[in-house]
Amino acid sequence: MSRSTQDYQSTLVDALPQGAAFPREDAPNRDGILTSVATEFSTADALMDKLLVEADPRTTQMLLPEWEEDYGLPDCQDQDDLTFQERKAILNEKINRVGSLNVNAIKALTERFGVEIEVIERKPFIAGRSRCGDRLAGGASVRYWWSVNILEPRITPFRCGQSHTGEKLLSIRRAKDLECILNKMNHSDTLLAVGYD
Repeated sequence: MSRSTQDYQSTLVDALPQGAAFPREDAPNRDGILTSVATEFSTADALMDKLLVEADPRTTQMLLPEWEEDYGLPDCQDQDDLTFQERKAILNEKINRVGSLNVNAIKALTERFGVEIEVIERKPFIAGRSRCGDRLAGGASVRYWWSVNILEPRITPFRCGQSHTGEKLLSIRRAKDLECILNKMNHSDTLLAVGYD
């Protein structure tokens, strides 16, 4: 917790040696110099408090561009028009990304973006293994094709403390950033189709 200029000034006055050269009562020349020194100490103290907030990517405000640069963001061209809140969500997702393509990992990934999805893994209908009612998905090549169906648009409301002045109160858009991340995570031997309800 940062200390004020007055706190530092009184501490500096108390630290002076006692005697005729340094009287305890007001001395305008001495107090002017000590006030400027105390102001610098107080400013540095306040900046240290801000740096503690900026050291965490979940709470960063001023250093978000530096965090993004450290993690190679933006990953995609579609991430240029994102809100501050969405940029922080992408940064934190990338820091905590597991990188697995199983259904539960993909659903957990999209939950961090606030998007509900359905993952469809296609399997060929094989006589003797498949059952009545199973989907007729096609030949053996469908094993290498999977789909993500996004069930709702991406809605980002303006939030005090997380959004910045000048941003829209509500943005509704396609989850292009999520599409990009899924395409980057997708294995080279599989095809991914992203659809919207």
